[in-house]
Amino acid sequence: MFENDYDDSSPSSDINETLARYEEMVRQHKPTFFDHQALEDLVEYYELKLDYNKALDVANYGIEVYPFSSVFITKKAGFFIHKKKYKEAQELLDQAASLDPNDIGIDLLKADLCISKSRHAEAVAIIDGAIDKADKDEKDELYLEKADVYEDWGRYEDVYNSLKQCLELNHNNFEALSRMWYTVELAGTFEDSIKFHNKLLDKDPYSYLAWHNLGSAYFYQGLLEKAIEAYEFSIAINENYDLAYRECGDAYYRLKNYPKAIEYFTSAIEISKPYEDLHYAIGLCFERLKDYTKARSNYRKALNSDPKFHPAFFRIGVTYKKEKHWQNALHFFKKALRLEPHKAPYLLGTAEAFAQLGDANGVRSTVKEAMSYYPQGRSKKAYKQYAGYLMTVDSPDEAWEVLQQARDEQKLFDDIRYYEAVACYLAGRYSEAYAALEEALFENPKRIKSVVKFVPEMILDPVVMHLMDTYKN
Repeated sequence: MFENDYDDSSPSSDINETLARYEEMVRQHKPTFFDHQALEDLVEYYELKLDYNKALDVANYGIEVYPFSSVFITKKAGFFIHKKKYKEAQELLDQAASLDPNDIGIDLLKADLCISKSRHAEAVAIIDGAIDKADKDEKDELYLEKADVYEDWGRYEDVYNSLKQCLELNHNNFEALSRMWYTVELAGTFEDSIKFHNKLLDKDPYSYLAWHNLGSAYFYQGLLEKAIEAYEFSIAINENYDLAYRECGDAYYRLKNYPKAIEYFTSAIEISKPYEDLHYAIGLCFERLKDYTKARSNYRKALNSDPKFHPAFFRIGVTYKKEKHWQNALHFFKKALRLEPHKAPYLLGTAEAFAQLGDANGVRSTVKEAMSYYPQGRSKKAYKQYAGYLMTVDSPDEAWEVLQQARDEQKLFDDIRYYEAVACYLAGRYSEAYAALEEALFENPKRIKSVVKFVPEMILDPVVMHLMDTYKN
């Protein structure tokens, strides 16, 4: 049946030769002998190339040649899961399990099949069964698989507990250690993580990932000095571990030690790809230090890494705002808005810049746009600012509309009655203005100062003067 002129039984057989022989067999439609391992290698070769159709063809050939081997049946089942042919995959897995009931790989594929159908509890039960029959040195990887199921299920505390069980069996499991830091954040298990990682470090004080995870748990507990100490241990053990530099920089930033934060963010850039968020973080530090030129330089570096990184455009605008360079500020706020048109701070910044430049049309159009978006994006403070910008450019009717929308949405900021009084006064609706002002003065007379910036002459109005005198403390 087979052309058996080639001995492929040697474990040192070159995959390229095996590949050439297989493809020649396919071209000539002439059966050729391959040993079991050679066909396994071919399946894996095509899998790595993401050529699943050819990998499936090899698996089918393996089933034909070795009908009592569960390996190729299991491989085929895996491809069927990938193609979402779940019924066929289940039948193949049942067949493979009857041939080799102790093959844990079959159990894992059965669990994958359950996950594909959102049958998470069943997947967990299958993996628990695999753990019961697995050798000790296989169990840690099975707990990782269990963590995968819980992660897909959205049960992050169970993900954390599965990773813990994995590390209790093998405290050097790289994947479990690598996943721990963000799992702890999702699960909120900070206190337990601190205790657990301290115990791990008693076993292995040179585990840089364990030190990093400990630092992250301290960080989220607000214990920033302890977090920095742990991160620095991680860096001392592995000076090329960029994540620890990043997070140490974050901790120093939270402590307002901006020069040290810059030092660590810069080190992270030196040992890793210059990600936009690192340059952005350095820019924030220089901005807090009021070195706006260096801040803008780093924000621009962030944009060199990612030209669509809109927070950097916004922060450049903010630095110009702080320097009262309103035209430049407006230019960069607009750039941020073009990339993210619904972002509340970008709309507010743009409206403020238009107001400072006396551009009434610009303010009105920006506020109109902001009011058209979802109300959850508008805070009490935002309503107050929008109304204020409109009154600054003598647009009282539009300011009144904004204030009424704030009322409709129950976003009643403290000075809203004063603002309504000013809007009415500017619009020439004096009786309404006096009534609103009297209510505002009755509630809190000290807030009268909030109207002076919009209409300084208002407090010289005889009626207003009388009301102020009536309600003064």
